[in-house]
Amino acid sequence: MGYYKTFDEALNAKNFKERSPGQRRVFDAFRAGKHIILKAPTGWGKTFAVTSALEEGHAIYSLPLRVLVDSLAKDVAEGTFPKRVAVQHGARKEHTFLDKGQDLDNPIDLIFTTLDQSLSAFLGIPIGVGYRQGNILPAVIDASHLIFDEFHLLEPQRSMSTALYAIKQSQQNCIILTATLSSTMLEFLEAELSDSPAGKAHGVEVIIGERPFVNPKEIRQGAGFDNIENLPLGEKTIIIRNRIEWAKTTARLLRDSGQDVEVHLLHSELLPDDRTKIEKRAKDIFRKDAPRSGKKQVLVATQVVEAGIDISCDVMHIDLCPPASLIQRVGRSARYQGESATIYWHDVEEGNYSPYAYAKDDINKLRALLQENDRRQLDPELEEQIVEIPRVSDQAFIKFFKTRNPKEETLELRTLRDYEQYRERIRDINSINVAIGTKPNLNYKFLSVAKSKFYGKRFENVPTAFYRFNSETKTNEPVSGEKDNRFVQIADMALLSPEHIGYDPTIGLDESIQGGEGYFLDESQKEQWDYGYRLEPYEAHLQLLHREKSKVRWMIEELAKLQDLGGAGTSSTGHSRELAEGLVDFVIWAHDLGKLTPEWQAAHNVLDPEGISPSEKPLDFFAEGLGLKLLNSKFPIAHSETGGKYARQDGAKIPSHAWISAWAVKDMLFQMVQQSERLFYPVIWTIAEHHGYLRNFSGDLSTKRFEAYEIGYLDYLDSMSEQAPWEEYGWNSSYLKTSLSKEEAKEAHLWFDSHPLQKEHAVSVYYMLSYILRRCDQLATSHVSSATLKAAANSVNQENGFIL
Repeated sequence: MGYYKTFDEALNAKNFKERSPGQRRVFDAFRAGKHIILKAPTGWGKTFAVTSALEEGHAIYSLPLRVLVDSLAKDVAEGTFPKRVAVQHGARKEHTFLDKGQDLDNPIDLIFTTLDQSLSAFLGIPIGVGYRQGNILPAVIDASHLIFDEFHLLEPQRSMSTALYAIKQSQQNCIILTATLSSTMLEFLEAELSDSPAGKAHGVEVIIGERPFVNPKEIRQGAGFDNIENLPLGEKTIIIRNRIEWAKTTARLLRDSGQDVEVHLLHSELLPDDRTKIEKRAKDIFRKDAPRSGKKQVLVATQVVEAGIDISCDVMHIDLCPPASLIQRVGRSARYQGESATIYWHDVEEGNYSPYAYAKDDINKLRALLQENDRRQLDPELEEQIVEIPRVSDQAFIKFFKTRNPKEETLELRTLRDYEQYRERIRDINSINVAIGTKPNLNYKFLSVAKSKFYGKRFENVPTAFYRFNSETKTNEPVSGEKDNRFVQIADMALLSPEHIGYDPTIGLDESIQGGEGYFLDESQKEQWDYGYRLEPYEAHLQLLHREKSKVRWMIEELAKLQDLGGAGTSSTGHSRELAEGLVDFVIWAHDLGKLTPEWQAAHNVLDPEGISPSEKPLDFFAEGLGLKLLNSKFPIAHSETGGKYARQDGAKIPSHAWISAWAVKDMLFQMVQQSERLFYPVIWTIAEHHGYLRNFSGDLSTKRFEAYEIGYLDYLDSMSEQAPWEEYGWNSSYLKTSLSKEEAKEAHLWFDSHPLQKEHAVSVYYMLSYILRRCDQLATSHVSSATLKAAANSVNQENGFIL
């Protein structure tokens, strides 16, 4: 793949015409390394301009709604597009780690995702992966061009603040897209982006896109939805309600009204396949120049249609909402040149502003403006007045933001790893996978439902069980039987009682429906968990990790730019590149030292150093199959088919090797980094947490992990370390803490417990090294599961009578 060399090449590839000179300005400014703030109306071509400008760097495109993610990703990927595109959200888990992937010849350079995924990853509390993988993603966000679309829909003191934190942390130039931000907010954003690394280096470009045409749209106050038979309908009518329950009620009333209408209901509590069918049907009916069907067509929806869906109507009904949302909603009416529309806005009861309670004051101001201008054309002048309503609330947000320290807060949040911060820092409607059922380990199709609805009134009468996936046992384990906020926040899945709620493809979840459990059972998923590790030699594992560095080279280059390593912030130096390379090699060499204990090897059916290996025949098929040259492939091993399932004689679990590896090199590392605590702690914790955060979601560090140990195979380790690629460093067992008594193990626990990673340390070094080590580890072990190696391993195992 590649990128467009010029803007004209992009136009020709897509067979587009240039809609505005501003599109070319976006392209040129981004290629010059500038941050971009683009304010342009719907239909202007913002997405095309931005994605065309992307060059070789990795980009993450974030949107507030899943439906927007799917729609834009499809539009961008269609036809000729030089970059490989992937989608990641709760219902489409195509690329969990949001990175470039493992195919060097065909990298994934553009990820479309939701704010939930990108911002939680940025804070080190990613909801898209399990707790054990929490430290993989933050570095990906830091190393990527960040694109935040529909920026005006973000909650100012939550997701908007965190998105700004992410941009100010990033070393790359980023893009903010909006249709409706006030001039006050645009000026503030320009100043903040100017104070980021890329802003200081290259500047910020603010681009205001002109409206290509103006269609007549008359806006009127409606009388509400209670008397459905009196609701004015057009040939094509779109009704947008603020809440799912309201949308369902309106759709039911219209279907039961006896009118000759076809009603389509679209909201977030529909299974993905059902929602996709309804979206496709709606796009076919409400698209430009769609043929008449003989019946009046009505689409009843929530805010899922506010942006990113190319539909239009001649009559629209909307609940009163924030000014930005109103502009977005009316953008779905008379959308195409030459059309006209009538828009009815319906008031909401005082105190019933959900889900827009944060914008109550702006909603009240909007009501007054619309009543003053009843039956007026929604011309550019009135639209601009609506856009400027939030100036006072914008100023309040700006004052709030300026009291904060984004850099310090980011560092603190990334060291706390507090998943309860999600509600405070991103939004209160983060999602959880929901199904109707009673057995957690069946294969389900899921709905994505806001977690807040489980400690609000939405499901208060529906018994619910919450589960979290355990990556070790590969099962969903209950986290709590109560609808407690703390436990709901960390749950991966919720099962609703089939005796208390039902499902219908035309309605969704509803307590008044009986049945529907069967819609959630997914017979197509028949996952078989096969670790595939066939006695992988220890040396082979380390060599494979070293070889996989090529696939994370882009992150090593970002690591070398960090000032803590001697980089210049947006560029690297010879010293910083050498140091970055050395630290990466060190954590690879050291990360599995804890596996060299006789107990760890015995638990995987490998005898002690004085005994014999389970196979008298060296496992040379590993070297041959993977192109490696090994010193001795008999023992020890790094992985095996058993996964440590052979219990120790005392019945205890095998030692947790990650902390042992870190403790073994602790003194050695402290001298290597010249006693710099700022650099020492990130590196030591990279090794100690190379299987995920050691502390649980409560911040506890379990004492059960810490036991006495003795590292064996030292001659093997030293001989291995004298071979390529380690020979230049001189690392050997003489520098290691090779044994630990029971009393010393307690001291080790206390040390880890009292010396966590803190904001004073080089936190970015920790997350970048963690990403590099863990991705290399994952990619290396994936080779061991290849069909060729499995067949060879099984042959050797059978030959030697070794049964797994």
